[in-house]
Amino acid sequence: MNGILEPGAAPGDSELDVAYNRPTARFVKMARTKETEGADDVKNREVSFQGEIYVAGEKRFRTQREEDGMLLNPEIEV
Repeated sequence: MNGILEPGAAPGDSELDVAYNRPTARFVKMARTKETEGADDVKNREVSFQGEIYVAGEKRFRTQREEDGMLLNPEIEV
């Protein structure tokens, strides 16, 4: 799948809600640096991203959201 990657933030401690596509995990679109007051004062070492490595053939995880941060696909029932 190709497309535009737009960073968003979900509430803290909501990893499982995001993984199961629960409607309670609403994403907030992140503004660009020049649109955010004080962003230039944040040091690079204070920001992180932890990606996940997949092995060949392993199903990859991704979540897709509407422009308003709500679900694009239905919740995953386990």
